[in-house]
Amino acid sequence: MANKRRPFVEEAEVVAAASQRIDKWLVFARIVKTRGIAQQLVETRKVRLNKDKIDNPARNIRLGDVLTISYSSRVHVLKVTGFAERRGSPAEAQALYEDLSVPAAAVAASAADEPSAEPVVAVMEGVFDDIGRGRRDPVQRDKDRRTARKAKSMRETW
Repeated sequence: MANKRRPFVEEAEVVAAASQRIDKWLVFARIVKTRGIAQQLVETRKVRLNKDKIDNPARNIRLGDVLTISYSSRVHVLKVTGFAERRGSPAEAQALYEDLSVPAAAVAASAADEPSAEPVVAVMEGVFDDIGRGRRDPVQRDKDRRTARKAKSMRETW
């Protein structure tokens, strides 16, 4: 059999490098772990492309586009600086974008400087103590259940 290669592979690679699907880019840039998570993130409208909310994971992004992603209890603002053919090392992934987000340390420092933040913390302190949302040890919970079942069965036999 003869080797059937397309003669214009280089042109196809150049076209593919000009844009890439947003779900693939999110995985290759290591923003999310899997492509399914990336698709779900886009479909739930937690991704903005140049300030516009998008819901199509097949949407192409180009160099210079700015993505605003609400993920992992933070808002990430990323500028696309490159594309990849596969999910590479973390160093390769960081080369695909420029992080425009405000660092978490700067947010914490600015929040500490605000005088209005302290009274809110003082007011909210201890509010949830009376609600009883404290989690119990699962082993102790199971022991209590067994003890209650045993006591109930003993009452039924009398």
